[in-house]
Amino acid sequence: MNEEFFKKISKYSNKDCLKKLKIITPKYLNNNIKYIHVTGTNGKGSVSRLIFAILSQTLKQKIGLFTSPHIEFVNERIIVNDRMISNQDLVRIRDLIFDDIEYYQLGFFGILTLIALIYFQEQNVQWAIIEVGIGGKIDPTNIIDATYAIITSIGKDHQDRLGKTTSEILHQKLGIVKSTTKNLFISGNLNNKLKKQIDMEGCKPIYSPRLINEPYYQENKELVLTVISKTFLEINIKQALKIINNTNIRLRFEKYQINDKIIYFDAAHNIDGIKALIKTLKINKIIPQQIIFSCLKNKYPQKLISCLKKVSDNIIICSNNNLNSITGEFFDYQKMIKCSPHKIILITGSCYFLADVYNYLRTKKIIMIKKGGN
Repeated sequence: MNEEFFKKISKYSNKDCLKKLKIITPKYLNNNIKYIHVTGTNGKGSVSRLIFAILSQTLKQKIGLFTSPHIEFVNERIIVNDRMISNQDLVRIRDLIFDDIEYYQLGFFGILTLIALIYFQEQNVQWAIIEVGIGGKIDPTNIIDATYAIITSIGKDHQDRLGKTTSEILHQKLGIVKSTTKNLFISGNLNNKLKKQIDMEGCKPIYSPRLINEPYYQENKELVLTVISKTFLEINIKQALKIINNTNIRLRFEKYQINDKIIYFDAAHNIDGIKALIKTLKINKIIPQQIIFSCLKNKYPQKLISCLKKVSDNIIICSNNNLNSITGEFFDYQKMIKCSPHKIILITGSCYFLADVYNYLRTKKIIMIKKGGN
């Protein structure tokens, strides 16, 4: 579905979206779908996609995935097994709920959440992996009652909505745990202070193995394998690991060769994401000679840039297509990549920016969609 559809459902704000969905959803939903709800400051998208890949390739069932943001088409956010929702189904379900959208002034993320849940019900999905938008407790996706809940990481992001401290942010993310939730899975790399808070809030989590001096995507893999081994006993772990290694997640430490240049994409859009990226670069002994960067104004851009300067002083600051973008140059392939004297280039920051660059390079057939793992 093209961006025209996306703009049409962006008429209203997402304020009080969860409260509105609690009123609306009983009209449309009456199912026995089992949900896996995934939140975290960083890594929730990767973990959601990896679990989805494993379940959809091993279980003889219909598996749904609701995730964000999209890179090329809004349809990417809603998938059943190996197919994105069609343009026709997107429009049909939007029209079905149109009166409620207008009456309750439902925001775009709430609309997409409701469309996904209705679509999964229509498709008789057995398991649906639902990625949280922001936080957890008051996120529109928290309309579901999760069978399993997952928290990938805790860091300072969206502090205007979730709280100033990691403790407050964790409290918001723990809001996805319901009375229906059989198990809560959390990254083993969480610090001891936050682990004590989890105990004090009455949760009994299962932690993945704690990893030292490993790249962030390895932490995500271990968390996924812990979830699978504890909940889906019929799935062979070796097979699950093979699927993980053969699953490419776009814009997550993704490598491309463009003529004599090596290009790395990584959507590190907050301080913890940047730190994790730098750690991964060091572990893999990768030294970018040039960094192309853009982010949103509310992401403390100077802190992110200062952190990136530990890797390279050669940083090109760009603007992106979001209204809240920082000020910078427009991305210029000829100047910044093709004619650059540098051979190893890192493109990082906002998902909006990386998607723009990625789509430009794809449209011009400068890069092709990759198959397989990183």
